[in-house]
Formats: sequence, C-alpha cells, structure tokens
Amino acid sequence: MHQRYRWWILGVSTLTQLAAALASQGIGAWGVYAQDVLGLSARQIGALATVSSLVPIVGLALIGPVLDRVGERMPVFLGMLVLALSMVLLSAFTGYGALTAAMLLMGAGYSPIQPGGSKAIYHWFPAQERGLAMGIRQAALPLGGACAALFFPSLISRAGWSAALVIAAGVIAGAGLIYLLVFRNAPGAGHRQRCAAPVWSALAGHFREPGLRRIALVGAMLVSGQTAVSVFWVLFVRHRFGVAPPEATWSLFVVQMSGSLARIGLSALSDHIADGRRRVVLLCLALMPVALLVGALLPASFRGLPVVVCSVVTGVFCFGWYGPWIIWLSESTGDENVGEVIGGAMAINQLAIAVTPFIFGLVADATGTPSAPLLCLCGTLGTFFAWNHLYPVSRRASQQRTSAGRPTECSVETSPRG
Repeated sequence: MHQRYRWWILGVSTLTQLAAALASQGIGAWGVYAQDVLGLSARQIGALATVSSLVPIVGLALIGPVLDRVGERMPVFLGMLVLALSMVLLSAFTGYGALTAAMLLMGAGYSPIQPGGSKAIYHWFPAQERGLAMGIRQAALPLGGACAALFFPSLISRAGWSAALVIAAGVIAGAGLIYLLVFRNAPGAGHRQRCAAPVWSALAGHFREPGLRRIALVGAMLVSGQTAVSVFWVLFVRHRFGVAPPEATWSLFVVQMSGSLARIGLSALSDHIADGRRRVVLLCLALMPVALLVGALLPASFRGLPVVVCSVVTGVFCFGWYGPWIIWLSESTGDENVGEVIGGAMAINQLAIAVTPFIFGLVADATGTPSAPLLCLCGTLGTFFAWNHLYPVSRRASQQRTSAGRPTECSVETSPRG
C-alpha cells in the first residue's frame, strides 16, 4: 500500500500547487486586464506582484521549521484556505490600497505551499524516482500559470472581474479540501522537536556552508528571470509586436505550458546522468539569458510561428530548472533539516521575486518599452553565469553533507503524525 500511496501523495501535492498557481501566477494573466479595468500602470502591476512576494520572504523562512516539526498536511491546507480568501477579497476591492492588502494576504497563504509539497516529495520518493516526481509536482506551477492564462481572460470577458476571481477562490478551496482528505505525512520522516536555537540563527548556520549558499544564489538569479517572464511576458508581447490582449495572453500560455513540460523532462533527465541536478540547473542558467535576448531582439514585424517558437524556448529555460534545483538543494543537507533549508532558500528566492517585478515595471515605464528591462535582465544573468563559471559550485556541495536520517542535537525521531 505504501508503494502505491506515494503516487496519491504526488497527485494531491500537484493538485494543490496547480490550484494555488491561479493565485500566485494569476497576475501575469489578469494584469493586462487590470490595466484597462482599474487603470493601473506597468509600475503598479509590478508593485502588486512585489507586494504579494513580501510576506513569503519572512513566511518561507519561518514555515520551514514548522514543516520539520508537524509535517506538511495542516500548514498546506491552511495556506490554501488563506489563498482562497485573498482571491475573494481581491474580487471585492477596486482601490489600489485595498488591492495591495489582498495581495499581502495572498503572499501569506502561499508561503507553506511550495516548501510543503517539495518536502513531501523528498520524503515519500526514493532517490532514483525523486527527480521525476519532483518534476511532475513542480510542473504544476507553470501549468497553473498556463491555466490562468486561459481561465482569466475567458471568464473575465464572460462573467466579469469579480465573478472570475470568486470562481478561482472556489477552485483553490476545493483543492485544499481534497488535499486534507487524502494527504498523510510520510511515516518515519523524523518530525523534530523545537530546537532551542532561534530560527534565524539556525538558517544562518545552514547557509554558512559555501555549497548551500551558492545553490541558493543560483536559484535566486534563475527565479528573477522566471518572475519577469511570468508577470510581464503578456505586456512585452503586446507592446513589442502590437497584438491584442487575447493573442498576447496566448503567448504566455505557450511559455507556461512549455515550462511545465520542461520541468518534468529536465527533472527526469537529472535522475539518469551523473551529477545531474547540478548540470541541468547550470545549463538553464547558461541558456536563460540567451532565450530572453532572442525575444528582446526579435523584429517587431514578426507574428505567429516565430513568436510561438520564442515563447517555447523561453518557457523551457526560464521554468525548467526548478525541479532539479529543489532536489539539488534537498540532497545537499540532512534529512532532518530539509524543510528548514528549503524554506530558507525559498525565502532568498522570494526576495528576488519581490524585487524583480517592481524594478522591471519601473524601467519599463521610464523607457516606454518592456524590451529595455528585458535586455538589462539578460545582461545581469549573463554576468552572473560568467562569474559562476569562473568560480563554480563544488560538486561535493551537491552531495548529502550528512548521512541520511541522522538527527541533530536538537531533533528527535518521533512517531509520524497524520
């Protein structure tokens, strides 16, 4: 039963991430409509995306130790309920200050979703299946963005702004309930007692390790490119190629779908090549700025197939890295600290997620074109890749630094909790 049940765990973990992405990735789809309906600028859209990312900077760091102590089941379920509430409030607000408050609540709700699902996959699946399982689960994020790109424009045009967001809230709450009914914490996962050391001191101790620190920094750079594409790709395509919002939103769907498939394919590939987690992640780091540069320099007269191909390549390298990166990070620490380390690294990512849309929108408004910040981002990523190539992460950092399951001085093995 245990062998079969892990696939149910994968199923409900993927479902929650897919539904949660309607909130976390939704602004990339409804942002262009918010510009028209609510009269928002690119800077304001970027600021809303930034606001939703502020709370998880702290929330992700704090939720990691909670996941290690009590498991993933209740934190993830409660997070889904808060996400649903934020969407309901978003539907009722029209003032920018109230929209900002709803986006802050959204960030709080999203904090347990990513680390909780990732930790569950790590504990339920053996190493030889972990890449594929993590890839399927992490594919739900861009796939949810792709669904949002189809869901929101169609529903907003038919039912209106408020109804579309309320329906999205219902989908999120329903997925959370299914998760609560099906999911159980992994047996023998070693839920630990509260450590006497403060959370921030424990995290600082982990990231004093040069390998973990570099892995986290690589993730932060990659997530900057991913965030810029998620939030501004529709605005970029609309401005650059002069297409209508539905066609521009379709290009985001292509980006997200190709990214979703890439997360599965690249994660599975990382299971079958030597040092695969590290190699796949660094390949994406090398090719992401190339893909973005091609998009920024594509002639404005191009339509149809060239834009689709550009969107596919962008999706593969801007989204495909995440699954292998999570496993690379998880396998570089001890089993008893996986939640804490994932949460800390995701908090660092969240800082990049928060800053990127605001800066991108600010530069886009100042220059009058979203191509300018895209070129700046290409330069930043290219420079970082060159530095990382000159001073690479040691391969020893991608191996487990402790024996599997060995408890630390402030962790104990306890019976699993449902």
